[in-house]
Order: sequence, then C-alpha cells, then structure tokens
Amino acid sequence: GSEYTPLATQVIADAVETNQNTSVVVNIFSNDVDVPSNGILTVTNPSHGLVEIQTGSTANTILDDTVLYTPSNDYYGTDTFQYTICSASNAQDCISGTVTVTVLPLSPVNYSLTNIPYATLSEYNFFSGNMADQIPVYGVIPYEPISTLFTDYAHKKRFVWMPQGVNAQYVNDYSVLDFPIGTILVKSFYYENV
Repeated sequence: GSEYTPLATQVIADAVETNQNTSVVVNIFSNDVDVPSNGILTVTNPSHGLVEIQTGSTANTILDDTVLYTPSNDYYGTDTFQYTICSASNAQDCISGTVTVTVLPLSPVNYSLTNIPYATLSEYNFFSGNMADQIPVYGVIPYEPISTLFTDYAHKKRFVWMPQGVNAQYVNDYSVLDFPIGTILVKSFYYENV
C-alpha cells in the first residue's frame, strides 16, 4: 500500500466585523494555504452567536465553502469560534483556525427623516449622560475644523453622525467631503461657568 501523506495545510486567523443583529459571511479559506479539496470541515459554537457552514456550489470540495456567523440578538462585543479541517483519509490528522468577530453596536441616535427636525437637541440622543458634558454615544464622532473659528471666548465642539452602512466620499483636495443623505453635523457653543 501507499504511505499516508499528512496535511500540509496552513491556517491563518481571520478577523471580521459586523453590526449588531446582522449576520456576516466569512470566507475562512481565503488566506489559508494548501487546503485539501476533499477535507472534512467542522466548526465550533461561538459564545455569543451561531455559526453555520455554507456549502458552496461544488458538492465534492470544501474549497468554496464559507461560514455564516449570526450574533445573538442585541449582542455586541468580540466573539470567536474555530474551524477545523481534517484529512478525508485520516480523521486524526486535523488543523484548526480561529475566527474573531467584532460585533459593533447599533447607534442609539434617533433618526427619522419624516420626524426631523426634532424640537430639542436631546431628542436626537447624540450624547449620553448629562447633555452639558457632551459625551457622544456610539457612532457620533467628534471632529475639529482645520481652520480657526471666530472666538468670542466660547468653547466650540463639533460632531458628525452618519446612518449605518454609508460613508462620506473624498472628492479632491479643494472640495468638501461628499456626505451621504442623512448625515448630521452637530455644532455646539458653550461658556464655562455660565
């Protein structure tokens, strides 16, 4: 008989991001080396979600298989799971890789184009805690203009928020950013001890 050749597969850890309550497909083999097409693929259960192997269109190979990760309802944070590839001819010859999933929280900002503008700034929910402290909630990003502002001794703070799943686009060095519909710029002015 012929001698058994052990797996030469090299697995490289994967890291992906998704949003709270949103599944993500992980192409686990995209960065691995020498994955046997006839190998046996298994996955472990993550602590904060579910993992399902999605068989690709080719039934006799695992090379086009992916994994679907679905976070637990309302969970956000870091979660991990492992996938294992075993030789089809020797179930003891296996190698495992780790997938780290960062589940981002949904922004608590109140956003409805039909209801905007709200009567008060606090109704938007841009800040947590005491409004005067201006501590932005997740998804509200502080920024500073590159030009100096007129000063009347007031402190000035600037924040930007964009709806989930959109991005601002850089046009060129002489144009402002092209913000998507729904972007909100927050400008505040305040005085100490007033």
